[in-house]
Formats: sequence, C-alpha cells, structure tokens
Amino acid sequence: MVYVFLADGFEEMEAIAPVDILRRLNIPVTTVGVTGKEVKGSHAVTVTADVTVYEADFSNLSALVLPGGMPGTTNLGNNQALCDLIVKSHNEGKLLAALCAAPSVFGRLGVLDNRDFTCYPGFEKGIKGNYKRLPLVISNQKSTVITAWGPGAAYRFGFALAEYIIKDSTKVEALKASMMMCDDE
Repeated sequence: MVYVFLADGFEEMEAIAPVDILRRLNIPVTTVGVTGKEVKGSHAVTVTADVTVYEADFSNLSALVLPGGMPGTTNLGNNQALCDLIVKSHNEGKLLAALCAAPSVFGRLGVLDNRDFTCYPGFEKGIKGNYKRLPLVISNQKSTVITAWGPGAAYRFGFALAEYIIKDSTKVEALKASMMMCDDE
C-alpha cells in the first residue's frame, strides 16, 4: 500500500497528481491526514483524507509519500508519529518519496545522508546529501528515495512512482498517452 501524507498547508498538485496517477494504474493508495481528516491545502483546497495518521494501520506499507508546500512540510515534520514511521520505513528498505520542500523532512531524519536528492531550491540547506538541481532524482541505496523539485514536476514524480512500483514502463507509457501528457513529462 502506498500512503500519501497530507498536513494543513500541503501543495495540492503535489498530492493529487501522484494519487490520481497511481489509482489510474490500480495501485492501492491511502491518503493520511496528519493534522486531521479534513486537510486544507496551501491554496485553500480542502480534501478529506482516507484515514488519520493515528487510526491507520501501516503494516502493509510499501511506499510513503510526502507532498511539499508550506506550512504543510513544517506540519509533516512536526508530527512525531510520522517521523517515527519514516525512520522505520527507511530502515526496512521501503520506498520513500517527497516533493518540493518535503525532502527536508527526510533530510532532518538522516534519510538523505550521502545520497543524491532534489527539492525546492533553498530547502537543501543543512541536508547531508548531494543536492542536484534536477526536476526528479531517484536514489537507490539502503532504501529507494524518489525526490522532485516542486509542483511543476508532480506528474513526472507520479509516473516515476508508478513505474518503480509496478515495474512496467509499457503500462505507464500507455497511461501517459491516454492522459495526453506533453513530451517533456
């Protein structure tokens, strides 16, 4: 199961685009409210999460996704239950993925130490990894970490997640075609 964590102030595109792509490919996704079941995005779009971080059972977690946005990223990083789950998932080799400012949460927890990553410019400060000014970075080490630099990379991020999970580029390319994605995506 892929769990996408939402906190008040999340970047809407960075959450909804990947969830939509994964669900179109029949990849099980659960949205998790960190600041409550009703979560208000950074642009005043309110969504209802499937569960809250305190009621979810993460025993079937295969991937953990953090959309960015402010103050959403701060709210994610301030939730101890989520931070504990990130560290546990990293230690178990689960797929970890984050966009925009959210890779900074991974960085603070040591997940990005000595690995390539990207994020929204300025949020790389203090991270002990190798910042790359690229729209998307996939780093395979102890666990696989996928990072993207912002809302404009949300679709690319979602497709990268999908391809990593289902390991079938043909299905992903077919979905891109059916969605009429631009060549640069």
